[in-house]
Amino acid sequence: MVAASATGYVATHLSYASSTLALTAGPRVDLYSLRTRKLLKTITRFDDLARGASLRASDGGRVMAAGDNSGTVRIFDTSSRAILRTWKGIHRQPVWVTAWAESQPTTLLTASDDATVRLWDLASSEPTATLTGHEAYVRCARFMPGIAGSIISGCYDGTVKLWDPRVPSGAVMTFSHADPVESVLPLPSTATVLAAASSDVSVLDLVASRPRCILSNHQKTVTSLSLSSAGRRLLTGGLDGHVKILDTSDWKLVTSIKYPSPILALLVAPSPSDPETDRHLAVSMQSGDVSIRTRRSGPESARDRQRQLEMAALLAGKPTPRDPSSKRKHPEKPISHRLVRRGLYGRALDHALNTSSPKYSSHQALSVLDALRHCNGMREALQCQDESRLLNILAWLTSNVFSPPLVSVCVELAIHLVDQHADMIASSDLLTGKFRQLRRKVRAQVKLAERACQLEGIVESFMLGMGHDN
Repeated sequence: MVAASATGYVATHLSYASSTLALTAGPRVDLYSLRTRKLLKTITRFDDLARGASLRASDGGRVMAAGDNSGTVRIFDTSSRAILRTWKGIHRQPVWVTAWAESQPTTLLTASDDATVRLWDLASSEPTATLTGHEAYVRCARFMPGIAGSIISGCYDGTVKLWDPRVPSGAVMTFSHADPVESVLPLPSTATVLAAASSDVSVLDLVASRPRCILSNHQKTVTSLSLSSAGRRLLTGGLDGHVKILDTSDWKLVTSIKYPSPILALLVAPSPSDPETDRHLAVSMQSGDVSIRTRRSGPESARDRQRQLEMAALLAGKPTPRDPSSKRKHPEKPISHRLVRRGLYGRALDHALNTSSPKYSSHQALSVLDALRHCNGMREALQCQDESRLLNILAWLTSNVFSPPLVSVCVELAIHLVDQHADMIASSDLLTGKFRQLRRKVRAQVKLAERACQLEGIVESFMLGMGHDN
């Protein structure tokens, strides 16, 4: 799916929780369903351009944090769009990063252009920690997995800093780069951090306190990093419009995906039922479009492969290979139609006019009567001398003789009935009563038709008097 921007703003940040995708674009955050690809909600309660909206994974995305260009940080209830908490006037410049701590659902991380990284608790009106030491815009920061409370941040001064909020003296470790750092990403269960600066991605070893290697797979600035396959694959997106997929065991390039526009953000969302299985790849582009690629399940993949085989055979001019299990099954014909084809006209008529059957349908009755008419089987269908059967036919005629789609076949059926069973109707009180009931209904309808004709004459006279021919 490719979703175009509805506001003219590009999506600068992507976040997900469970099956919900949050797009930060301009002065709003759009929430999409990854299952249906439909827009669920739009949150617009910002003073300026929204930045870095982050869904809390611990509750399936019911709570969302977001900053804006005024420096305000807000916490939202995504189900009602209500603002749960606002921190205003503490960050003095735009807040580009918000991130939730996995082990502490009430702890929030923010990073701002005022060169600070702050920690917050939802119950407090002031930050619980303020980390200073950067000298320019801080555009990326994350919690370190497996190291309680530790934070990694990247800055436009070219530094990547490792923080421990319990240490008041400043950053625990610093790595320097020649270019602004656009994105940082810690690897799970290892002391390794990835940092994107210009067109390179540095693999930083926290144990040795030095870069392990530098990945130079892009031609332009790398803007975003994401892990997939339970940490075995690294995805990098850049302004050259490429997504590069690398193996984290040896950092070799596995494959590349080309997009039509520079990439601003990307993420890989796993399946909610199996966190180790990648399900969606979302990519935000400078054109304003957001692309969502979905990995299909086993049966869906089998159908796709079958379509590819059929298309390849068609292009090659060969017979189309088809899976016998996937052959289209024609719907089964109703019983009454099968009886008509077998020549059992009487049984077909009884089955079609049986209004007590749960499968009765006036359309099916009309279809069967038309079939009997075209095969000249209506008289044969009425040959039986059973009084109860004739009562059922008369009752059906009385109920449907003036239904517009059925008038023609009802009249023909009634004519054949009277022609073949006039003596039997006259000798039976029950049949005579039903027939009189049918006659009264016909007379009532005839009177209505006469009144309609009179009205038509009045209308025609009126129209002629006004000079209209039609």
